[in-house]
Amino acid sequence: MQLIKNLFVFINKKSRILGGWGLRRFRMVNAIHNYVARKAFGDKAEVNGYSLFIDPAEGFAVSSVWEKDTTDVIKSKFHRGGVFVDVGSDIGYYTCLAAQLGAGHIYAIEPNPHTRMLLEKNIAVNGFKNITIVGKAASDKSGEEKFYTHGAHSTLGYNYNKNTSERTTITVETMPLDVVVGDGTVNFIKMDIEGSEPKALRGMRKLLERNKQVQIITEFAPQLMALAGEDPFVFLKSLHNLGFIIYDVDNINNPMSPEELMAAYREKYKKLGDARAITNLYCAR
Repeated sequence: MQLIKNLFVFINKKSRILGGWGLRRFRMVNAIHNYVARKAFGDKAEVNGYSLFIDPAEGFAVSSVWEKDTTDVIKSKFHRGGVFVDVGSDIGYYTCLAAQLGAGHIYAIEPNPHTRMLLEKNIAVNGFKNITIVGKAASDKSGEEKFYTHGAHSTLGYNYNKNTSERTTITVETMPLDVVVGDGTVNFIKMDIEGSEPKALRGMRKLLERNKQVQIITEFAPQLMALAGEDPFVFLKSLHNLGFIIYDVDNINNPMSPEELMAAYREKYKKLGDARAITNLYCAR
């Protein structure tokens, strides 16, 4: 069974690296993929001392600590009683982690209806309280936008893998974080929204001005930002201009400038290819 798990993870990583093999557009192949995924991983996992309902067929194959470096940073930097904003909550791995760490309140932002169903189940099965689920997409303005649903890799406004025919296009409401949290205090923000992080950042300017000590962990995927119509270097400069010191979660003892981060990305891109040239950044003031 472990061999099947390893093979499944390898194939899924490869398919993203190569920009999508497109095989899952065939009904039979997609059915086999989903069957193997669910047989290998089941529908529930125990991680960090809490339970998670998962959907391996949609990319949620959590069988141990997810993104260990990022998990470790949150465990060491987030303080009990703080307010945690989970932008792109997915099935709630980080929402549940923050709750387990004793968050005073959590905003779990997830526009994908299927994913949000798992998020709600995971909050309920663990008995976590003080969590506000927001079924909208974080952006720089209130309105509506196309949203491509595909599990862990759902995207706002663009479809990064046009060969994947099982994606469904829906319309979701968008809302700036400044509106979501109002005048409330925020201590920690986690963002993972497949290239739309710059939009979310533009939508939280009042929040950042009011909460000087807020910390941010954000996915940094330049190729996805470009597909979303955003400039990744401008995103880094915006964080820098807002007073944040930026670290790669792989080494939070080594602050990096926007220029250094872009150079590191280009080097990683040469070695790993398009889809694996991704990291998470820890930002603090």
